[in-house]
Amino acid sequence: MRKRSVLLLIIAATTLLVSFSRKEKSLTAGELRRLYLQSPDKWPAPTVDAGVNWTELGPLPESPLEQQKDLLKDKIELGKSLFFDTRLSGSGKISCATCHKPELNWTDGIEKSEGHEGAKTTRNAPTIANSWFYKKL
Repeated sequence: MRKRSVLLLIIAATTLLVSFSRKEKSLTAGELRRLYLQSPDKWPAPTVDAGVNWTELGPLPESPLEQQKDLLKDKIELGKSLFFDTRLSGSGKISCATCHKPELNWTDGIEKSEGHEGAKTTRNAPTIANSWFYKKL
């Protein structure tokens, strides 16, 4: 019994030593922030799974509607009023803005959104900022 205990202790110690010796130094949030405030060529290299086609983030192109903003002014105002109108929901108590809050970058800031009568959903509310850019949602 004693030999088994000593053997298990040696295996556990070896496992710990090996696992800690292989870890890379992780950066603090402040260090990462300083790195990412620099130009993208100075950012740390990402860890990408084999076979994944990866490209660096960059600025979004201009909205295709930007040039037509003056022509669309009335439709934009109508869209805004409908977005915040609770009368469009089945209960008359919630609107699009209930989950997509302008002050929270058009999301709700919680892990799982709430539906009618406070029912928990299975997802969070993704941001709708720049949703014109996405091909699929």
